[in-house]
Amino acid sequence: MDRSPKTGNGIQEKLMAYAYDSKAGRVLAAATPKNGRVKFDLAPEILENSEVAILPEFPIAPEDVDVARLDKVIAHRPPVLLDTDNNLEVEIIPDYFDEIWRWRQCFVRGRVTKDIVVNGETQTRALCLPIVHICEVDPYWPVLPTIPEYELNLLRDDILRDNLILDIPDNLLEPVPGFPRPLRSFIESGNIQLLEEIRYADSSNFREIIKRDYQIFKPYICRSPYFWNRFLRHDEIAAVIPDKQGRFQAKIPRQYGNDKPDLYFWVEGLVDDMRTTVYKPPVHCSTYWDYNCGREVDIKVTHPDVQINCNTTNLPGEMAWMKRIGNGADIRSIEQQAGADITVDGTLFKTQGLTNFKANELKGDLKDQKVRPFKGTLSLVVQFGSDLPSSNATYYRWSYRKIADANLNPASAEDQKERPLTGRGIHKGYTVEVGPRNNRRFERRQYELGPIRVSDEQLYRIPPVSPNMPDIADDPTAQWNQDTATYYVDTNALRGNGLYEFKLDFFDSNGKLTGLLAKDIEMTSPGNPDVSQSAEVSYLRDGGETPSGQPQKKSFAFFLRVDNSPCEADISPVKVDDKLAGECGFLKYPNDSAGIVFEFKAHQPNGFAEWSLDVTRGYSGAILTAPDDHGSVVGDSEKYELISPGKFRNNNIVGTSGRIAVGTLLTPECRKAAFAQVLHVKALHTDGSSIRRELDARATAAFALEPADE
Repeated sequence: MDRSPKTGNGIQEKLMAYAYDSKAGRVLAAATPKNGRVKFDLAPEILENSEVAILPEFPIAPEDVDVARLDKVIAHRPPVLLDTDNNLEVEIIPDYFDEIWRWRQCFVRGRVTKDIVVNGETQTRALCLPIVHICEVDPYWPVLPTIPEYELNLLRDDILRDNLILDIPDNLLEPVPGFPRPLRSFIESGNIQLLEEIRYADSSNFREIIKRDYQIFKPYICRSPYFWNRFLRHDEIAAVIPDKQGRFQAKIPRQYGNDKPDLYFWVEGLVDDMRTTVYKPPVHCSTYWDYNCGREVDIKVTHPDVQINCNTTNLPGEMAWMKRIGNGADIRSIEQQAGADITVDGTLFKTQGLTNFKANELKGDLKDQKVRPFKGTLSLVVQFGSDLPSSNATYYRWSYRKIADANLNPASAEDQKERPLTGRGIHKGYTVEVGPRNNRRFERRQYELGPIRVSDEQLYRIPPVSPNMPDIADDPTAQWNQDTATYYVDTNALRGNGLYEFKLDFFDSNGKLTGLLAKDIEMTSPGNPDVSQSAEVSYLRDGGETPSGQPQKKSFAFFLRVDNSPCEADISPVKVDDKLAGECGFLKYPNDSAGIVFEFKAHQPNGFAEWSLDVTRGYSGAILTAPDDHGSVVGDSEKYELISPGKFRNNNIVGTSGRIAVGTLLTPECRKAAFAQVLHVKALHTDGSSIRRELDARATAAFALEPADE
């Protein structure tokens, strides 16, 4: 007689039984029910102290079944009573489970992108080989009893005082992920009976209410993170790599009787070719509550250094494409011409070695110009052709020499010596798929490029076109970005601020200096960032010794300006007609036409900064346009003159644009008022991926005006 477990109506299922220790978090054993019994490979004393769950076989790999999943699934949990052979009898399973424990697939869809500004226009770009981690969010109720009573009372007070209000515009379609409708306050949502329970419940009962009515509280969790952050747990259920447009999809198993999943997403991306967390917002405010299967999730990454525009297209031939510094500064964007200059605020501004990366964000004469120097750690990005490495070009090495100091005067003979860049280990990352077919995961690995000793030289390997070769990954699923961060230059370890030449040499399999043909050294096309063309002669240098009758092999070189000097900001005391404030701090003015003098320091030793001055009146922060202005640190602005290096003052002569009358700061109601001054000095520096704000400076000051007759 067939004694396989059946539901009450006789429907047969392919079932699995799991014995597990919930407190220890361990799955102890799994077995297939046969003839109405389960035989676990466990000692009786262990099995009798375990929990048992029986359910249709998980549609995931057996090794991925864990206690977190078993605690949440819909399962038959029989009493653990053993017969004389230590078998667990499970002949009949309640027909209640017929429809609710069957498995189905929930499709999770979305897109992960980053918005960037190109020539003043916002463009949406996909990330380079990101991994999207999909997690299911659940409360971990064992923590609830440990929450202090004062935090319980704080939550209770917020509820009863109607502080759990979601300030959401009526036209916003999705105020909270997973709740696509405008949400009102907790009280306005009609929870009258629940509110009365909360009002009079003691701590123990309030904890039970929170657990019982968790679904009601979910939309408001974002407003009380001090409470919910303690026991919101997010367990990863899938990880996927999006396509080239950033779109991703995953299937997650759900039982028909489950409620809708609460999903949370976080993203890893490439930063300097290293996998880095680039998007991981707070769980309590970023969970997609009651996710509708198939609905698209839009993830916007704002990490400044995450790599975009992943290059998976091969470059044919024994070629090298000299691409950029960091994620965004095309080498062509760097001024190479000696003596190149522009006029900034009436002052000659030398631009050799500077880039126009993100110069559209600047103001005045700096806007869209090549005015940004480099600082920090610079990633030198190259794409190698599909016929590399070859016997002629097996290895590479960067070197540098200082050409000029910070003022572009020739560097010393010692500084001009060529120095190899070999002090840093360089690896190229790649991704492989691991795990069983029905539950694939992604693993990040690295291939060492160098430095390695070849003959008497310290060199770096030229990576092949694919990592799925036997001496690297030996895995058909392996993939990497065709762009290679060939070296990371620490500008603080160079020989001070100034103009540098960086050169890329090629070496054969024996470590002998060779080079590439001039036609095979490529740069980005000026009109199309996705197309390369042969580099101009000015970027080429002679490579190694070339046999007679053959074309001269070439190396690649370019100039770049380094500056690591910080900005300075300071505000001098304000004057009215050259008079300072009295003992009480007030500046007395005789009439509204009296002139007020502002003086401040906005300085960067080599002129690589812009400044802005903002003056506000009173507690309301009323913005005043008369004294406000902005400019570069190298010359006069519209209202302020550069009176000495970095020192600015408005011209107090009647009839000039710098004249600021006291009356322009006051109103009929405010004849006596206090003011705040805020000076920002912002560095122009970049590392090719982002603007380096750590060199910025800021100063604040205050003053007060009163009529002279008071």
